[in-house]
Amino acid sequence: MLDEQLKSRIVFLKNLRIFKKASDNELKDLALSLSDSVVHENETIICKGDVANNMFIIAKGSVKIHDGEHVLNTVGKGHVFGEYSLFHTHIRTASVTTLETTYLLKLSQDDFKKLLKNNPDIQISVIESLVDTIAVQNQLEKELAEKNEEIEIQKKELEKAILSKDRFFSLVAHDLRSPLSSLSSYLNLLINSSLLSREEIIKYASEIQSSVENVVEMLN
Repeated sequence: MLDEQLKSRIVFLKNLRIFKKASDNELKDLALSLSDSVVHENETIICKGDVANNMFIIAKGSVKIHDGEHVLNTVGKGHVFGEYSLFHTHIRTASVTTLETTYLLKLSQDDFKKLLKNNPDIQISVIESLVDTIAVQNQLEKELAEKNEEIEIQKKELEKAILSKDRFFSLVAHDLRSPLSSLSSYLNLLINSSLLSREEIIKYASEIQSSVENVVEMLN
C-alpha cells in the first residue's frame, strides 16, 4: 500500500466510532490488516444464518440490512457491521445486500487475532469503543421505551376521545330523531289531508314551528 493510501485509510478509520480510541500506530496496523473488495449492486454480502467471523466497513456506497423482504435499515459510507464477530463467532441474524456498487474493507477474526499478537493494546481500544457504543444504544433504547410509553398513553387518550365523540353523536342523533319524526308526521298530515280546517292547519303549523325552533336551539 502506498504511503498516501495508507495515510488516507488511517484518517478514514480514525473517524469510525469503533476505532475512535485507537492511537495512530494502532490505526496504522489496522489499516494494513484490512482487505478491500468491490461488490456490485444487488449482490449479497452476508446471508442470514451465515457464520459471523468478519467485520465489514463501508468505504463507499450503501447497503440494506434485511430479513427476507423486510428491510431493517439502510446504511452507507463509514458504517461498521459485524464488529462483535472479531471477538466471538456467532450466527448472522440478518442479511446484507448492496444498494449500489459498494467498496468494502474487511477484517477477519483470524487477522484480528494475528494483529493482537503484535499489538494487544488494539483490543483494549476497540473494546472501550464498543462499550461506549453499547452505552449509547442503551440510552437510545431507554428513550425509545419512554417514547413508546408516551405513545401508548396518547393512544389510550385518543381512544377515550373517539369513544366520547361516538357517544356524543349518538346522543345528537337520538335527540334529532324525535323532533324530526314529529315534523315529518305533521307535514304529511298537512300535505295529504283535505279535511283540515284553517284552525287545525294553523295549530299544526304552530307545532311544526315549535319543533323546528327546538331543533335549532339544540344544534346551537
